[in-house]
Amino acid sequence: MPVVITGNNTPTAGGVTYGDGTTYANTAAGSAGGVLYSAGSSAPAFSAAGSSGQLLQSNGASAPTWVTASPAAMTLISTQTASSSASISWTGLSGYNHYMLIMDGIAPSTGGLIFYVQVGTGAGPTYITSGYNTNSLASLGNGAPYNYAGSTAGLIVTDFWNMGIRSTSYVSGNITLNNMTNSKLAIGAGIVSYVDHTNNLFALTSVNGQSTGNTTAKTAVRILFDTGNIASGTASLYGITS
Repeated sequence: MPVVITGNNTPTAGGVTYGDGTTYANTAAGSAGGVLYSAGSSAPAFSAAGSSGQLLQSNGASAPTWVTASPAAMTLISTQTASSSASISWTGLSGYNHYMLIMDGIAPSTGGLIFYVQVGTGAGPTYITSGYNTNSLASLGNGAPYNYAGSTAGLIVTDFWNMGIRSTSYVSGNITLNNMTNSKLAIGAGIVSYVDHTNNLFALTSVNGQSTGNTTAKTAVRILFDTGNIASGTASLYGITS
């Protein structure tokens, strides 16, 4: 059915023409960025324009409103993929006191390696490479336990050599890093698993430790082996809002 404009329903510039059941009517012009919504038995109406980044919230039968979105509990900093990489690192960190490091299929380039997490400070950054206190308790697939405790160059995620795991293996799991924006000791804890398909070896390990001596906010995180490169795998760092 064609719309016939008469003197009674001449549109307002920027308005919308609609059928009200018997005739055609027009809304008033809305604000730029506003949204047209049903006002029930009355003519459709426009919302006000929201601010950049806001979301439109339903208020039931009342007019919708623009609201600021709540921050996500976890925000992805970035995901990185290793390819014969000396390390995987995240720098320029700020705004989060807690981070979650999620690793998937991190494989060494050679056997007999220790896999570390290290934190860094400053704009450089300067990585802390000594004085970490670590306690790792592994349950090997053959039932044999393996425990490492001591002061090291990083938070030990796994000791590939002493656990009998070689370059055909990989590690996956999660490490939570705390006390990253203050002068308290950076603390890491998590659960990781190791698989060596070629030699039919696997292990599940609980990891916890701290970086001693750091007195400033931590601005960087990296993972690396004590020798050799990270052959393959991906790792993601998330900032945790609490």
